[in-house]
Formats: sequence, C-alpha cells, structure tokens
Amino acid sequence: MDTAGATECLQRYYQELAQSGASPAAAGPWYDAKDLARVPAAALALAGGWGNPVGWAAPAAGASVLDLGCGGGIDLVLAGRRLGTTGRLSGIDLAPAMVEATGRALAADGLAHPCLVLKTADLATAALARNFADLVIANGSLSQVPDPARAFRNIFRMLAPGGRMVVADLVLRRPLAAPPPAGLGGLMVAEELWAMLAAMSFMTLSILDERRLSAQELTSRGPGLVPAAYLAALAENALAVTFTAMRPPLAC
Repeated sequence: MDTAGATECLQRYYQELAQSGASPAAAGPWYDAKDLARVPAAALALAGGWGNPVGWAAPAAGASVLDLGCGGGIDLVLAGRRLGTTGRLSGIDLAPAMVEATGRALAADGLAHPCLVLKTADLATAALARNFADLVIANGSLSQVPDPARAFRNIFRMLAPGGRMVVADLVLRRPLAAPPPAGLGGLMVAEELWAMLAAMSFMTLSILDERRLSAQELTSRGPGLVPAAYLAALAENALAVTFTAMRPPLAC
C-alpha cells in the first residue's frame, strides 16, 4: 500500500473509532491513578498509546505544548492542567472526529485555555509555523505514520530552538522480515531510529522508559486495524519506549 493509501486507511479507522466512542485499549499502567481520576470518561474511553509523555516532560507554566495525534485528548488534558491559562496548548490529529473529541475532553475538564489550537492534519505534513512549540509530545502515533522520516523532520521544523520532543511509542529490537502493515507503517528498529534522529540534528537523545511487551499487551493495545496475529508475533521483538530529544539551541 502506498503512503496516500495508508494515510487514508488510518484516517478512516480513527474517524470511525472516535465516532464509536470506545478504543480497544485503555489508559495504560504508565499513568498515575490520581491523574486519571479527573480525566473525562470519554477521553479515557479513547485512550491508547504506549507511555505517559506529559508525566516525563513535566511542561512548565508558559510553555507551548503540541500533541501529535491527540486522539481522545487524555494527554492534552494532563498537559493543560500543568499549563493552566499560560502558554499555548495545541493538538493535531488525522481524524476530524478525534480533534472534536479532544475539544470536548478539554471542555469537560474545565480547561478553557485562552490560547488553544486544535487542527485536523497529517503529522508528517502539518503546516504549523516554524518554531511553533517548546515541547512536542506524541503517544503511539509516530509508529503509525507511513513516512516516519518526514514526520520527524516536521517535528524538528515545528520545535523552537532548544525545544524538545517526548515520544512514547513502539520500536523494534531487530528488523522485520517484511514491511509492516498499514497501521504500523512507521515502526522502526530502535538503533535505526536513533541514527536517523541524530542525522536530522536532534541532540541529547535519552531513553526515559523501556518495557518489554507480551503478546496479550500488543494485541489488546495495538492499532485495531492491524491483524491480532501480526501484533502477537511482535511479542519477542517490540518494545514500548519513551524517549526525548532536543532541537539544538541557537548559537551565540
């Protein structure tokens, strides 16, 4: 399947998922129960992902935070609580219904942020301004894009100098025998991903969390458009990692 076809497949799947109001997954064990206690039920019902990027990033008041693949809104809700009414809170998603779900989740949590930007866009081509964000977060979305290199180049462009990304996602320990199916088109071997980011001039790469995954975890939490048998077969190969890297600051 070509890039356009895979992107269309992803958009259709997540549009239908948002309209159904229920994800096959649930908020994972990486979230603090106290944080989840106040998250709107609708956002929890659409939660997926492979980590807690907001918890690791700990954005400070005044930051500009951008969530790539905002889904049902769980991570933007958690980020919004940290920002309060300061900075800028932004999210993009491929599916219009997911963007609407994020907006509802923020409203239900009482987060009337004065500088809120929610857009429907492809992560790899989102035309937000250069230097748009101090912090980019992504939770399970980048392993699904058909062209991960293009997506990470776009993140570099959207980050302000000295800004950082915190990504929670799947990576591989070793290469696959065949290209992954639609829904995991951005899945990469970890060492190849780190090398690609270094070549793009990202710096200070750091692994914040790393977990082996069972077949049951992969089939219950993986993208629903990927066959369960394929996900189960990744159990000896896939890792859930949370990592951070920075766009270099401006030289003096």
